Amino acid sequence: MVKTTFKQWLLHFFIVWAAVNVYDSFDFLLQRTSFQHTFINTDGSPITVLQRLVEHNFYKTDMLYLLVFTFLVELNYQYIFKRYRWIVFAVGSVFTVMLTIWFFIVTSHKGVGNPVEPVMILLGYTVGYALFCEFLDHRLHLLNVRLKSSENELQVLKQQLNPHFLFNTLNYLYGTALQENASRTAEGIEIMSGMMRYTVVGMQETVVPLAEEIQFIEQYLYLQQVRMPLNEAQNVDVAFEVAGQSLFIAPMLLIPFIENAFKYGKSTENLAEIKIRIGLVGTELKMTVSNTIATGQNSVKGTNSGLELTRRRLALLYPAKHKLDISSDEKTYRVTMSLKLK
Repeated sequence: MVKTTFKQWLLHFFIVWAAVNVYDSFDFLLQRTSFQHTFINTDGSPITVLQRLVEHNFYKTDMLYLLVFTFLVELNYQYIFKRYRWIVFAVGSVFTVMLTIWFFIVTSHKGVGNPVEPVMILLGYTVGYALFCEFLDHRLHLLNVRLKSSENELQVLKQQLNPHFLFNTLNYLYGTALQENASRTAEGIEIMSGMMRYTVVGMQETVVPLAEEIQFIEQYLYLQQVRMPLNEAQNVDVAFEVAGQSLFIAPMLLIPFIENAFKYGKSTENLAEIKIRIGLVGTELKMTVSNTIATGQNSVKGTNSGLELTRRRLALLYPAKHKLDISSDEKTYRVTMSLKLK
């Protein structure tokens, strides 16, 4: 944060310094045209623009004050405007202006005459700079969201291997299972087909109803039970309390944590427990997923790419609106997340 602030300050100062010098040069040329007798060197030669720039930047202290002022403005924006309420920012802005004027009086041993005009100018610049930077940050964030969204859609399209063929194949298998009176198999195929359709179609949407996301998780849990029936050594404790709310969530945002629990928490030899809790407090979704770390079997290898991708999606889609905590010890792996929904 300090390094970023320092870079922003230098860039800020350079832009203002360049603008001030360009304005001063044009103003000097206009005045010299109108009042030539006041812009003459001692030897009778006219004062040049280069002489004016050298004097303005090296023989006067104006740029020193500009350096200090831009530094204080940058600190006020980075450490107060971005973190605290407007009233605190207003106090910080006033303090920035007063400190700048105090520095000018102490170093120059001059007064400021009528302080109202310089105070209003410096205060207006301080507030305007913060609002302008916030506007730029917001625009850049929107552009980044659109770019990442386009990249995600492209990635989804790359991962879709002729989904219509897959759906048609599943429908054929579903009909075959019914003809053979394999009702459980038919049910599993039907659920899997619905999950695949949600994955293909849902990932192309920005948000989906929370109820659909929960239904997808329930279907995933059912297929996990079908794939590997639970026994006395395995305990999956699930509780969802999200009914009655018309809220929306980014698709496929919760499932990576649940999938990770089954991937690393199931065991055929030792006691294994997976606990999943998803509930709502107002419009804030709270989820806890914990699992015992399986032992007595070969460790499952993975790249954790799913969790890393989910972290990036959370940071992109829910900035400052989510909390994610992942912890583990020798026996238990736990994920706790809260998310403010629309």
